[in-house]
Amino acid sequence: MKSLLRILIILTLFQSCNKDSQNEYYVKYIIESTSSNPQQTKLKLITIITDEFGKSKEINHKTGGKWELTIGPVKKGFNSKLSTKSIFEDPADPLMPYNAKMNLKIEVSVNNGPFSSKKMDDSAEWRKNAEISHTIN
Repeated sequence: MKSLLRILIILTLFQSCNKDSQNEYYVKYIIESTSSNPQQTKLKLITIITDEFGKSKEINHKTGGKWELTIGPVKKGFNSKLSTKSIFEDPADPLMPYNAKMNLKIEVSVNNGPFSSKKMDDSAEWRKNAEISHTIN
């Protein structure tokens, strides 16, 4: 009887470990930005993300408002990285060299469930660049 109980415990542990390796994860990259220039169309961000194949991908977009991108599925151990930088300095205001407020966030969903925040850089500072990363474990 004890040996049967041990076998059941071992099988249960094995199945739960096996299930974990079968999970599919989705990663959502989010940037909310504000420009120091009232004409925000003159300022752009160059954003680099890690795609679902583990490669760096560059995306250009405007500052001002919210930008997001979801990738996946990816497996446990995936290292997500989000970095962005401003590519235009406002020549009319040389005292404001860091010309964008950038809030970065990485969210993760497991098996198409709801996204949960995993990493965030929520700065109120004017700056040229920002970067965050998160490894799914």
